[in-house]
Amino acid sequence: MAADSEDRVKLSLKKAELENHKKKHKKIIDEYKDRIRGVLKGRLPLDKDLKKEITQALRPIRMEFDDLNTKSHEAEKDVNMLQIKIEEVNNNLSKYCKDMECNTYRLGRLTKVSELFEAKLFHHIDFEAHEALECVQTSIEPLWLQPQPQPFEKIPNRTTRA
Repeated sequence: MAADSEDRVKLSLKKAELENHKKKHKKIIDEYKDRIRGVLKGRLPLDKDLKKEITQALRPIRMEFDDLNTKSHEAEKDVNMLQIKIEEVNNNLSKYCKDMECNTYRLGRLTKVSELFEAKLFHHIDFEAHEALECVQTSIEPLWLQPQPQPFEKIPNRTTRA
């Protein structure tokens, strides 16, 4: 008899605990009723079918999430690869800019040398033109206009005027 009364006490405690859990469950369901209807497209199934219905409704969403997650990982890898390529391009660009600055410096020096060369060349041409002008004025043919002597030929006196 004592064992039966002890079992009844345990059973009544378990029953009270079960009632408390049912009340908490009902309160949670009432609190999230609008969300459940939104997920299940306006339906509110019985409590025993609720878990199965929600998992079925969330399965396509979970699959879509997994698909988008893998795509985002692939996109992240692509972004990292592109960032590495951008760094390489920036490094090459800075190298080319340095080379270009060096070449610009060299080009400037070559331009100066070219200008000096042209100045000396034009000075020489002006000198020859001036010499030719003097020869015309003095009626002496300049050396570069006179016929060149053949080898072993007697060279006429150039200082005589014709």
